[in-house]
Amino acid sequence: MNRFSRVRWVLLVSLCLAAKAFSAGHSVHIQMSKKAVELVSDPALRSILQEYKAQWVIGSGLPDGGYLNGYPYAEISHWSKFHRSYFSQIQKLCPPEKLQLAECKKLVSHFMGMVAHGVEDEIYDNLLMSLSDQVDGRGGDHLATSKDTIVDKYAIYDYQGAYDVHPTAVSPLDVVYQALQPLLKSKVQRSHIEEGQGNIVAAAVWERQLVNPFSNLMDSRLYPWLRQNYRDGIGGINYTGIRVARVWDYYWAKFKGHDQVEPHFSVYPEPGGVVGLNTSIGRGRFIFIADRPLSYFYRELELQKLMLDGSWQEIASENYYRYDGYLHAVYPSKGFVAGEQYRAILSYSVDGLHYDRELVWNATAASIP
Repeated sequence: MNRFSRVRWVLLVSLCLAAKAFSAGHSVHIQMSKKAVELVSDPALRSILQEYKAQWVIGSGLPDGGYLNGYPYAEISHWSKFHRSYFSQIQKLCPPEKLQLAECKKLVSHFMGMVAHGVEDEIYDNLLMSLSDQVDGRGGDHLATSKDTIVDKYAIYDYQGAYDVHPTAVSPLDVVYQALQPLLKSKVQRSHIEEGQGNIVAAAVWERQLVNPFSNLMDSRLYPWLRQNYRDGIGGINYTGIRVARVWDYYWAKFKGHDQVEPHFSVYPEPGGVVGLNTSIGRGRFIFIADRPLSYFYRELELQKLMLDGSWQEIASENYYRYDGYLHAVYPSKGFVAGEQYRAILSYSVDGLHYDRELVWNATAASIP
């Protein structure tokens, strides 16, 4: 590689890494997905993900690869509108009787990686990163100190370089392109996705060259709360990996032709837990995390407060969610009051399944952490 090419390559990767601050870095995404591989329910799916690791690894990073060039595929590929379109493309090529073919296994694995990325961003951003912003400070957009770069460096150091999950260029570009076509029409080109893939691969190589004991010592001082909590904290690698596994279970059942599956979901805080006071951050909300797109649900989240006479009274509340996301939150319009007890009542039904369920969980408001 000549000097000009090296300089151009470094600039390209630098821009790629700086393009989307305040979110999970691609190495953290891959570690979350790696955790999910361990936790899926069906051994057959786990076997596919283990055998075709390279596919879900690049899929877990691919959505962010297009931000550098401003390609619209980057944002849309985070959300369930794309996940559903991609699922339909694979389903046409790989009906249940063909799922054991090698090419189908590769497609399923890559699909799971791309789905994971969007789900991981919603959980990580709303539960972990929002609190890090409050405790550590928001940080800056500069490449060297942006949180997505730094948290990647934390992970690369802690996971000893993470070379076992180094992304390689194996995305099924034609199938991904076809899945994006009905969503973006002429705005997306196959070459855009290919460039995005190259950005992620190059960034992974480049970041690993930066990490050593000295850099880790310096980096660890930038966001100390995030440094301590990005793996085991609420919304971190292990917490989010569990939730991604449930989403994968759902899509895998659909690939096998089983639509009649009881919904599985997580709630934050857990019943009887503590909800944060600040409604501007995710930890200051009651949060419902679904194992399938919210667009499949009819749902209502009602918020109540425990009164002095022992009764529960509904209070004015606001909702936060994206129709094509996986997470729905509710919080009081006037904020939580320290020491008061609240509860959220989730009523839901699922398209085509005719469920009519109600979930109630309560929490006490207090400062977090």
